[in-house]
Amino acid sequence: MESRLIRLLLFVVATTAGVSLVLMAMGVPRAQTGVDPLVWFVEGRQGGDSWRPGFTALDVAETLHLRSRGLYEKVFFQAKVPHKGFQYPPTAILPFRAARAAAGVDAFALLAFLNWLSIPLLILATLSLVRSDSPRSWREEVGVVLIVIVAALLFYPAMRAYRNGQMQAWINALFALGLAFHARNQKALSGVCLALAAMIKPQLGLFALWGLIRRERAMVTAFAVVLGTGGLLTLAWLGIAPFVDYLDVLRYIAARGETFYPNQSVNGFMNRMVGNGSSVDFGEAMPEPHALVGAATGLTSLLFLALALIGARKSQDKGAAPFEFALMGLVATLASPIAWEHHYGVLLPALALLFGAFVRGELRGKALALAAVAWVLCANSWEAANVFADTPLRFLQSSLLFGVFCLAAALWRQSAAGSASRIDANP
Repeated sequence: MESRLIRLLLFVVATTAGVSLVLMAMGVPRAQTGVDPLVWFVEGRQGGDSWRPGFTALDVAETLHLRSRGLYEKVFFQAKVPHKGFQYPPTAILPFRAARAAAGVDAFALLAFLNWLSIPLLILATLSLVRSDSPRSWREEVGVVLIVIVAALLFYPAMRAYRNGQMQAWINALFALGLAFHARNQKALSGVCLALAAMIKPQLGLFALWGLIRRERAMVTAFAVVLGTGGLLTLAWLGIAPFVDYLDVLRYIAARGETFYPNQSVNGFMNRMVGNGSSVDFGEAMPEPHALVGAATGLTSLLFLALALIGARKSQDKGAAPFEFALMGLVATLASPIAWEHHYGVLLPALALLFGAFVRGELRGKALALAAVAWVLCANSWEAANVFADTPLRFLQSSLLFGVFCLAAALWRQSAAGSASRIDANP
């Protein structure tokens, strides 16, 4: 086992830090590599991608004469709204309201601090997915801890979520916790984590359907109670209008998506391939609807969901369940018309499951090769590929997306094999 741990550590370092160093040696700026978010984390810096529009939405929600004109009319649909506005559901405003009530003028700093804490929490949750109930020497335990810390801090999508000042960092940590609790048969706690994440990212509501198909009552009940409570609190505060208006936001986004290269969805890939807008500039408007892009987005989303839900069977094979859970999280992200690079921070715990299987000697053959390719393509920043934006090689701007496909295939194979981490009974 020690030899596999050493090989895994060398592989992780070589394919993350090593790739970034090679890119910088080739003249790629540090800001375009996976090293940059780590530097920001160590220095305690972050952007305000979620905080600025979130507090703007709170200001509108708390100003009656503004709210009466339509919350999303003010924070999303107006052309003058910067950075394409507030795209979260009404329930996502609750953390901003709570932060302002608790910290007043320091609410921004409070949320930024919680975002910083999400990275250690993600590491701890991920670590629990690699550990097994088999006895290990202290050297092996240290090796596992070291691998997870290095892998997490150099996993570009997760660290980019932090660096941007994105609520997605919370979602990444909550998803990892949800997977860890589910793997330990603590289904109710898993449902709580997923519901908290779904209050920010509605796509994760698909886990309710996944749980119903698997007949996991505890998880679905906890999910419904927590999400329902958040919904009722928001309803009592803002009324029904923002929820109805948010459906227009979802329809608008679904019809357009994004061409900008960080959108690593099928929609983003297709928009770039047909040249529907600039792929290297984050314009203030989404691309115009395109029939071919819309058809490809809709068809592939249905296909991905069908594949994930086919595996969501009530199975007595507990070994397959964590891989099926991880695959559902991947699909819930991939099926969206907009899946930014940092949205794929949820892949880290999925890769941790495969790491654990490799350490135990259970990941072999095609599944091992797929997992290795997936890690290389998903863990790094490939912004340097923008040099190919106006050439036939522009498909290289979608390297992360291709890695996601490889990871989905690896998870599917391991799920079918019924091999998963034999995790301790306690969280």
